[in-house]
Amino acid sequence: MTLYGYVRNDDKVGFRNKVLLLPAVDCVNDITYKIAQSFDDVSTFRFSTGCGMLPDDVEHIMHTQVNIAANPNIAAIVIVGMGCESINTEDLYERIKLLNKPCALVKLHSEGGYSNYIRKIRDLTNTYVEDISKYRREEVPISSINLGLECGASDPASGISANVVLGKAVDNIIDLGGTAIFSETPEAIGTEKILAKRCSDKHVADKIVNIITGYEKMIKTKTGKDIRSANPVPGNIKAGITTLEEKSMGCVLKGGSTKIQEVLNYAEQPSKKGLIFMNTPGFDAYSLCGLIAGGTQIIVFTTGKGTPCGTPISPVIKVISNTIAYNQQKDITDYNAGMLLDGEKNLEQITGELMQLIIDTANGKETKAELLGVNVMDIWPLNGTF
Repeated sequence: MTLYGYVRNDDKVGFRNKVLLLPAVDCVNDITYKIAQSFDDVSTFRFSTGCGMLPDDVEHIMHTQVNIAANPNIAAIVIVGMGCESINTEDLYERIKLLNKPCALVKLHSEGGYSNYIRKIRDLTNTYVEDISKYRREEVPISSINLGLECGASDPASGISANVVLGKAVDNIIDLGGTAIFSETPEAIGTEKILAKRCSDKHVADKIVNIITGYEKMIKTKTGKDIRSANPVPGNIKAGITTLEEKSMGCVLKGGSTKIQEVLNYAEQPSKKGLIFMNTPGFDAYSLCGLIAGGTQIIVFTTGKGTPCGTPISPVIKVISNTIAYNQQKDITDYNAGMLLDGEKNLEQITGELMQLIIDTANGKETKAELLGVNVMDIWPLNGTF
C-alpha cells in the first residue's frame, strides 16, 4: 500500500490541503460559510460560542482553536472575528503564527465597514488558495497516519461487525508505526477496568479509570441526573441495545487490541505513537472536533443505523454494521461491514478492504460525507455560555 501526503514544515503529514476560515465567535458563522463555499479546498465550521464565556472556558476554546489550526490537513488559516468577542483574537493569532503556517487575522471593527471586511477575507482566502495549490503530495510511510475513531447511531451489530473490523484495521496501522485515537468517554463507562488492563503502565491506567469514573460523577454533580437515564439514547434502544455497559463493550472494540499508550484531555495532541484515548463527550459534533484538534487526518466512523456526520477538515469514512441499513443508507455510507455477518466475506478480507479504503482516502479519494459537503463539528464548551 503506497501512501502520499503533504509534508508540512513540522514534518507532520496532511492528507488534505486546505485553507481554514477559523471563526472566533458564532456571529461570523454565516460569513465564513458563504465565503468557504465559493472556493475549493477552503473549510470552516459552525462555532456555537466565542462570547459571554467564563475565563477558563475562553482558554479552553482558544487551546482547541489553535490545535484545530495545527491539524496537518490545514495549510493556511484566516482567523475571522468581530473585535468584541470574549476570545482574544490578537492572542489567538500570535499562538497560531507559532505553527509556522500562513495565517492572517481579520476583524470587522478594524476594517472600516462590512464591505471592506468581506473583501479582505475573500482576498486573503484567494491568495492562500493560490499559494497552497503549489504544494505537492509525496510518498510517506504508513506510520504518518493518525486515525480518529468514532461511532454513533449504534446497534447491537456494531460490536460484532463494524467495530471489530475497525479494531483489526487499527491494530494493523499501529503495527506499521501509526497512531489511532479513540474517544467518547461516556461510552466507555462500565469498561474502565477492561481498558485499564490494556494500558502501557499504571499511570496511564489510573488516568483512564479516573477520567471515565469522573465523567459519570461530573454529570451527577452538575445536573443531579444519572447519565444512564440518557445513554443509551432512544435510537440505540430501538435498535436493540439494552444497557450503557452493553453499548460501551461494543464501542471500545474499535480501539483494537494493542496497549493504550496515552490518555489525553479534550483536543490535546498526543506525545506518543500507538493507541491513544481522548476524553470527549459522546455527542459526535464535539467528539469529532476533539479528534481533529488531536491531529487526526482521517476519521473512521462506525454506525449501526447510519449517520450523515462528516467534518470539513478531516475526511470521515462511514462504516455500517449491517447490510439492511447499508442498503438504506448507501448514499451516506462508505463501507458495509455487514458482509461479515452475512458470511459473504471473512474478517481478514473485510479488514483488508477497510485498510485499502483508508489508504485510498488518504491519497485523495473523497468520502461520501465530503462529496455531500457535510459539516458536523463544534468545540465542546466547559461551562457553556451565559
